[in-house]
Amino acid sequence: MELLSQPLQPLPGSFDAKAMAYGEPGLPTVFKWAGKDFAVRSVLRRWKSDCADRTHGSSERYRDKFWYDLQMANGEIWRVYFDRQMRSRKVTQRWILYAVLDVDEED
Repeated sequence: MELLSQPLQPLPGSFDAKAMAYGEPGLPTVFKWAGKDFAVRSVLRRWKSDCADRTHGSSERYRDKFWYDLQMANGEIWRVYFDRQMRSRKVTQRWILYAVLDVDEED
């Protein structure tokens, strides 16, 4: 596994509008990274992570990230996440390429 944690830029108009209707991010079908376009061939796995609400000492939990293992058109397997927390005002920085997985690591 090659850990990257680098921002991805979704290409305009390449998102899944149906997912957004259910409160999930619209997973783009094409990302721009390192100056190149990368197309998503398929979603291999998806899951969600939660974290504690630390603002008022509450024990409540909230949805933190939406994770995806993606088979890319170039044959790579990317682990990406959508960060629901606005650490940056730039919408394009909410999609993060966490890692490029080895083919046998997708589990």
